[in-house]
Amino acid sequence: MNFRERLVYLILSLILLLAALLFLGFAFSILPLEQVDAYISYLYGNLYGALIALLVLIISLWLFSKSFKAKENAKLITQSTPQGEYMVSFTALESMVLRSSKEIEGVKELEPQIIYSDGNLIIFIKTVFFSGYEIPAVSQQLQENVKNYIEEMAGISVFTVKIFIENVAEQGINRIPREKEV
Repeated sequence: MNFRERLVYLILSLILLLAALLFLGFAFSILPLEQVDAYISYLYGNLYGALIALLVLIISLWLFSKSFKAKENAKLITQSTPQGEYMVSFTALESMVLRSSKEIEGVKELEPQIIYSDGNLIIFIKTVFFSGYEIPAVSQQLQENVKNYIEEMAGISVFTVKIFIENVAEQGINRIPREKEV
């Protein structure tokens, strides 16, 4: 949940809390009718009342539209076997991409992204190569290693492996970054 959603939920919960307290005050006769009439008279024709009503209306419309929003794609892929099903998370696939590319000469670092759409697994790799290596040869080797490793270890058919070479760096100590910790 991002900051905007948390803020909206906070505002909505405060409005609902105030409404609940107001109704409790009416139900148990805590709020005198004259005082309620004074509040209503104060809000009648008042710009602040209109702004509060507009804020509540915007929040309610946003929440209403959010209820019809399609759910985000699951961050896992389900495969079937004769014994049942197994699921592989995108995080596991990203770790496999990192593991399969460790042996490739010329790759300084890489950042995999997994895209699964319409039954097709697309692996997008943003990478930095060392200078002095042929980009087409290293790219092809990286694509083959990743595709073969994922298909062998996860049993998931890879539709394509796309490489985006972000930079070419001088030879150095840094290699592929450590695998993400789960």
